[in-house]
Amino acid sequence: MEPLINDNEIDISPDIIPVKTIQETIVKDEDIAAVKQSPNFKSGVKGWRLNSNGIMEAREANFSDASGTFTTVDGKTITVVSGVITSIV
Repeated sequence: MEPLINDNEIDISPDIIPVKTIQETIVKDEDIAAVKQSPNFKSGVKGWRLNSNGIMEAREANFSDASGTFTTVDGKTITVVSGVITSIV
């Protein structure tokens, strides 16, 4: 292990690398935007949007090995198991 210069730096000669404390690495709720979306987002038409509650809307997506139940904007339910669509209702 590299010698510590102080609590937030490690000496790896010839360089000194700053090290963040756990308090500096914790993501706070106020640091997370309620919505992230593409600049061209228009619901049901184009772009993508991800709400902080986990709801995502996109025209097209590829989730490798995804599993779960997804609801489309037009109310259809898609069931996916290990990346394969097993039903659309």
